[in-house]
Amino acid sequence: MSANLFFEYFHEESRQLLAEIGTLAAGLRMADMPNEKEAVEFEQCIQKLHRLIGGMASIGFDMYAPVSHKTSIMALRCTDSMGYSIKNIVATVFIIVTDLSMYFSSINKVKDVEVLAPIIEKRIDSCMADFQVKKVTINSQSEIDDIMKMFGKV
Repeated sequence: MSANLFFEYFHEESRQLLAEIGTLAAGLRMADMPNEKEAVEFEQCIQKLHRLIGGMASIGFDMYAPVSHKTSIMALRCTDSMGYSIKNIVATVFIIVTDLSMYFSSINKVKDVEVLAPIIEKRIDSCMADFQVKKVTINSQSEIDDIMKMFGKV
């Protein structure tokens, strides 16, 4: 597969993920303490966000690697979302999707998405308090492997 074709595939998959995340987040905008159905949708929303950010990091947008580590922790934490308010997190995810959608509107704009990395990382950091995560660090490959086990990748 050529690099251009691979990038086009990444672009299309990312646009689809952004649409799915946006739909899930929009449906959760009124949720505070989620019920069982909302908790499942919230988990799907955060996992898709992690998949998107992780994909960006793996395709060459290296500045998204630390953000990907944070979204992996968010994905782990959201499995217990019935115990806390998700309202601020959902609002933040919706803003992230809106920001990223501007860059994924065309394949040429995607190449400039790196400028959003610091902004998105700050937004993800603001969610970490709602997930009751004080410090986000991944220090070893085994920690990464533990996170990836959640997705059946290891």
